[in-house]
Amino acid sequence: MSGHELPPLPDNIANLTASPLIGALLNWGLFGVLSVQVYIYHLTFSDDRRISKVLVYGVYLIEVVQTVMSAVDIYHWFGPGYGNMNALMDTFTTPFNTPFLCGVVAVIVQFFFAYRIWTIQQQQRGIIFVVGGILITALVQLAGALMTAYEAFHLGRYDRFHESSMFTIAYYMWLLGDTISDLLIAGAMLWILYSNRKNDIHFGTSKMLAKLVKLVVETNSLTASMALLSFILYLTLPDTSLFILTYVVVSSSRSFRRGLYAHIADSHSPRPA
Repeated sequence: MSGHELPPLPDNIANLTASPLIGALLNWGLFGVLSVQVYIYHLTFSDDRRISKVLVYGVYLIEVVQTVMSAVDIYHWFGPGYGNMNALMDTFTTPFNTPFLCGVVAVIVQFFFAYRIWTIQQQQRGIIFVVGGILITALVQLAGALMTAYEAFHLGRYDRFHESSMFTIAYYMWLLGDTISDLLIAGAMLWILYSNRKNDIHFGTSKMLAKLVKLVVETNSLTASMALLSFILYLTLPDTSLFILTYVVVSSSRSFRRGLYAHIADSHSPRPA
């Protein structure tokens, strides 16, 4: 027998293990979708502007790192740590691959959209307040994500998250800032697209307009709603890890959807003089 006795498994073990496992499976599945989209982008837009290529390939590279690190976490929890609650509660690389990388990807794309919204509609009254709101909430979510990563690394265990008021505040800043920024972007894009629909100033066809509107609404509604759901689950179900699963969906959907439609918005919007 081992000299170190393992802690007993709790009755709600499935509530603790199912979320990270399902989240990792979803992450790998969505990574496959992202890889196909990036390959199609590479074939179709090989002559695209350098800034667009940096955005698309940069987001893809971050997603590669995040996906590999999530696999390392799963191996740590369910490989050598199988049946060991101490290993299962260990955050391991999660503080870096989830809050840190998700916050970085989010602020890059949110700033990109703020820039595009400004260059398209800067002549409209009030647009500066919308762009300012996007930038401020993007910075708030980034600060919250960095603070969450730091606190999670410092605490080291999932079951200690609710003991730290600093972690809770940082987590709320991250999720609520991200939710509001996404909703502002979706609303601003809808405003721009529908305000120019009749005279077709900025977009070639109504069909392209409809596709872009649908993509913006779908993606931002998904990321905003899942971030909000993660916030609610963390607040109401402290004894489970369901909030991890919901935010894995947020980070993955943000990467493979936004990397593509950010390019579409850039390619079919007017260039600044």
